[in-house]
Amino acid sequence: MLNLFANINPVHFLYLLYGASFLFLGVTIAAKDMKESRLKLGESLWLLSSFGFLHGAHEWLQLGTWIEGKNLSYQQIFTAGAVSVGFLILSFLFLLLFGLALIGVVHEKIRGYRTIIIAGLSLAWVLYLLHNDLPISMQFLKRADIGARYTFGFAGGLLTSYGLIVYSREVRPISLPVSRRLNYAGATFLFFAFVGGVFSSPYTMPLVPVPIELLRGGAAIVITYFICQALNIFDIETRRKIEQQARLLVQAEKLSSLGQLAAGIAHE
Repeated sequence: MLNLFANINPVHFLYLLYGASFLFLGVTIAAKDMKESRLKLGESLWLLSSFGFLHGAHEWLQLGTWIEGKNLSYQQIFTAGAVSVGFLILSFLFLLLFGLALIGVVHEKIRGYRTIIIAGLSLAWVLYLLHNDLPISMQFLKRADIGARYTFGFAGGLLTSYGLIVYSREVRPISLPVSRRLNYAGATFLFFAFVGGVFSSPYTMPLVPVPIELLRGGAAIVITYFICQALNIFDIETRRKIEQQARLLVQAEKLSSLGQLAAGIAHE
């Protein structure tokens, strides 16, 4: 185990942090009790949780392959690469569905276009993948990775960004701080749509001379922080329900007391 971490260079550490951030996001959402919630956000958060689990697993699987590549056969590396690309595509699909679900809360008409959007992006990915007629190889998997980022990743990031921003208005009457956190998370997802969807590894931004992995890792940490903070909305909702039930109970006791008093007066 110590030898494994001894082989990690700074870029590998960024992948470790990047994957850990999204895995933590998935675990935090999955552990949150939202069964009694009436908020539409609670109905779709499992999609974001699935994105976190799958995207984090993709990053860690890719990291493990890079670190142990010298000790693996070509078939093992290819198999791990294929699984990794599968995780990537599924994670972006869940992110896309999450964004569409949030937008559908505010704009109901978008629900009818969900299948069309997914089918269109799938067709674009297949056409991109088959454009050069590459044989089934590591280069083919690399192109599948890039194509998934151009289509599902970029669209998923954009739609989730817009969905979080427009949905933040729905929770503003309940909690202004939570509304702001959803806004911040939406803005960060817009940034993630570019660094995680448009650019592939290895890449260095021309105006910002840092590895793209650092920008992705930073975006993952910020997204996870604001989403986890926004989950307080369910605690606020539960507390308000309890307070409302307490008020109703007090009112019922008052009415009961008044009824008993009136009955006593009538008797006298």
